[in-house]
Amino acid sequence: MECRMTRLFLSGVALASLVAICANSCAWGKDKMELSETHREVSTKQLLGVLRSRNQHPKSDVVRAIQLLGQRRATNAVDALVEILDYEPEPGNPYVAGPLTTYVKQYPAAGAIVQIGVPAVDRLIEFLCAGDDRKRLDLADRALTSILGIENKNVYLRRAIRRAQDEHTAARLRQFIVDAPGEE
Repeated sequence: MECRMTRLFLSGVALASLVAICANSCAWGKDKMELSETHREVSTKQLLGVLRSRNQHPKSDVVRAIQLLGQRRATNAVDALVEILDYEPEPGNPYVAGPLTTYVKQYPAAGAIVQIGVPAVDRLIEFLCAGDDRKRLDLADRALTSILGIENKNVYLRRAIRRAQDEHTAARLRQFIVDAPGEE
């Protein structure tokens, strides 16, 4: 089933590669569409390739690649997803339509990172220490809060502050600590 879905959403070189991969690695056991572990790894690499060459693909293909990486909880995709945290689909894409749009829906890479969860926490904190784009910093902070909740996020940030190599890094991290209800 995943094999068929992947073919529907990717185009160009990535599509041709995934079709070939699908044809060669779908397991023909109990369920003809059951995918082998090899297919999952190869297609994850292909999906990362779509992210790296995102300017050569339709935005809908890039968004679908991001979605699949999040659904798979692809920990090897965290760095690539952090780099494109502020990637927005085209206007009219279901991600941005409607009054209840949240940052996770508007920015699919942030949503994928939230789906990956705790394995992305260290990389998000690293980005908070060194990132320079305010919008991406805000998205990283929101993703961190979505993954951990306010109280646990504060615990992780305080731990990172204690390990910080310099006062500048510690000060950067302090700005992301939020007073939770009941905290003083």
